[in-house]
Amino acid sequence: LIILDVLMPHMDGVDFYKMLKEDQRTKSIPLIILTAHDNLRKLFDKLDVARSIAKPVEINSFLDIVKSCLAGPPSKKKKIKKN
Repeated sequence: LIILDVLMPHMDGVDFYKMLKEDQRTKSIPLIILTAHDNLRKLFDKLDVARSIAKPVEINSFLDIVKSCLAGPPSKKKKIKKN
């Protein structure tokens, strides 16, 4: 599991996301995207990420999201509510 903030000092999260998805060693690792910018969150919702979360996020909610991502993809019967 990779937890990625969109705004980073040396490379933005979008470029880092693309780099991870192009690499065979990392492309299947689930990604959780954190962002304070709702428009970027909507962009990542359209991409191959496990979840995108708007900051600030309550810690217990965040831990539940992490646990659900580590458990694997949800079954078709069970929907995970997006923040």
